[in-house]
Amino acid sequence: MLPLAHAGHYAIWVFYALPVLVVVGAILKSYVSQRRAKDASPAGGDDREDSPARESPRSETGPAGRKP
Repeated sequence: MLPLAHAGHYAIWVFYALPVLVVVGAILKSYVSQRRAKDASPAGGDDREDSPARESPRSETGPAGRKP
């Protein structure tokens, strides 16, 4: 049996545990959503940023329409 003298002390731990559970839940939620986004492959092909298909076309006028 839990001694009654410690009942208030154990009740205080709720205030410590609740924020920790919220943070752990948020971390798990973001982890799972990132995994799902990574596993879902796009229909257009390669999604890497260094992919040649994602390169912008080269312009004769250079950046912002200015001549080089």
